This record gives sequence, structure tokens and C-alpha cells, in this order.
Amino acid sequence: MRARLRAKPQSEVIARRLGRKAARDRFSPAVGSLEPKWPLSLVQIDHTLVDVIIVDSVTRAPIRRPWLTWPSTSIRAVLVGFHLTLEPPSATSVALCITHAVLSKLPWLSERKIEAEWAMEGLIEHLHLDNAKEFHSEALRRGCEQYGIGIEYRPGAYASLWRAHRAA
Repeated sequence: MRARLRAKPQSEVIARRLGRKAARDRFSPAVGSLEPKWPLSLVQIDHTLVDVIIVDSVTRAPIRRPWLTWPSTSIRAVLVGFHLTLEPPSATSVALCITHAVLSKLPWLSERKIEAEWAMEGLIEHLHLDNAKEFHSEALRRGCEQYGIGIEYRPGAYASLWRAHRAA
């Protein structure tokens, strides 16, 4: 029996066990695309552990590496904002990142005495997110709903391919 099952195409086995839709979802390419119309019409958010070790200002003992959460536009991958923290990614870091992204950067730049322009500000139309736990929080869903920001999740297989591509 096992030999006969191995000889059959996997798509046919899945179709008979779980249905044609499950087989189509698993073996057929995804159809459709998200096309950004202007820079803030489609923004992706991701996290990374920064390759820097924060040390204590007095003892110089290592504390830990910070996490960077950043949103970027799907057009030319322009950085729209960021949030840097010693805490691992969470719904709070995502909310603070989105807040920094939509607000004017002038006060932030002037507090740090940086003479530069960072013109990216305004409401985001759609967020394109992977399936990390912090992107599925009720707080994020409600906040986006309140400001009319749509949320699109990448399919699971695509998210792992995207992470592998970024790591390479």
C-alpha cells in the first residue's frame, strides 16, 4: 500500500485525502499580487536582531543586543520609520514603529540635533506582514481598523522563502 501511495503524485494523494482545494493551495502557484500605488499605499514591517552589543555605561558589562523593527515601502524599500528596543518583538514594538512611521520626523530629528530631511509621513493604506505572533494581536487589528489601515498577511510558505532570501 505504501509503495503504491509513494508512486502516485503527491498532489493527487492530498486531493483525495484533504480535497481538491487543499491540493490546489499546496501545489499551485499563488495568483494575484499587491501592487503599491504610492509609497505609503503598501508598507511591510519586519524585525531584526542588531549586530551590536549594548553595554552598561558605568561597568561596560554587556547587556544584550537590541531589536530593530522597521517599516519600509514596497516601492524602492524606503525606510518609513523604526523602533529600537532591548525587548524582543511584540505588539508594543509594532505599534511604536507604526507611530514613528506615520508622524512627522522633524521633532525627532531636531531633538537629536540632526540636520536632515526625512519626508516620509502620513497614514499607511495597507500593511503587508508575515505571520509572526505580534502581527496577529488584537491591539494591532483594532488600531489599524480605527485608522483605516488594511492588513494583508503573507502566505506561510512565502514568508519562509522571504526570510531565507533575506538571510542569504
